[in-house]
Amino acid sequence: MDAAAISRCAALIGGARLAAAPVPDLADADRPERIADGYSVQAALHDYFREHTGSTLAGWKIGATTGSMQAYLGVDGPACGRMMSDNVYENGTSLAASGFCNPGIECEIGLRIGADSAGGAYTRDSVGDIVDTVFPAIEIVENRYGDFLARGTPTLVADDFFHKACVPGAEISDWRDIDLAALVGRTRIDGVEKAAAPAPRSWATRSKPFPGLPTRWRRRASNSPRVRSY
Repeated sequence: MDAAAISRCAALIGGARLAAAPVPDLADADRPERIADGYSVQAALHDYFREHTGSTLAGWKIGATTGSMQAYLGVDGPACGRMMSDNVYENGTSLAASGFCNPGIECEIGLRIGADSAGGAYTRDSVGDIVDTVFPAIEIVENRYGDFLARGTPTLVADDFFHKACVPGAEISDWRDIDLAALVGRTRIDGVEKAAAPAPRSWATRSKPFPGLPTRWRRRASNSPRVRSY
C-alpha cells in the first residue's frame, strides 16, 4: 500500500470507531492485502487518534493467542493492537451503550513491563524478569464489520483486532507464585454467572514464546529490537 492509501484507510476506520459505527466497505485500492499492510494502517490509525482526540499510546493488546483461533483467522501467530489512553477506564466506571458498536467483553490477563528487554527469544522465563505486575482486565471489543472474516485478517489487524476499550484491575506485584494457567475468567451479570473459561494453555508453557508479547516483536529479535517499558 502506498502512503495515500494507508492514510485514507486509517481515516475511514478511525472515523467509524470514534462515531461508534460500523466500518464502511473499503475501496479495493485502500484495503490492506497483507498482514504487513495491516500494521502500517494500524500505525497510521493511531496517528489519526492522536490528532483527533489528543490520546496517547497506553499499551498493547494481543489477539489470536491460541492455535485454533490463529487457524480460524489465517494468521501464524498472535496479532497485536494498540490501546489508547482515552479508552482505558478505571474499574467501576459506568459506560453508555450508545458509545459502542456491537460490543462484547473478554476476560484478560494484563502485564505491566517495567524494564526494556535484552532482546533474543521471548519465553515465559526470559520475560518474567521484566514484568513488574500482573493484573486482571476486561477488554471491550466491537464487531464493526458484521461478517468480519469476509473483510480479511489484514483489515482486522489494521483495526486493532476488534479493540475498543480496556478496564484494568488491581495490579499484583508478587505474581510469580501465581499459576496463571490455572486462572479462570468468569463473567457475571447482576451477580449471575453467564460464562467461565480457563486461561489459554500457552501460559503454562515456559519454553515457548511468551503469550503476552506480539509475534512481530519476537520475529525481529534477531535484528536486536527490544520490548520497551512504558
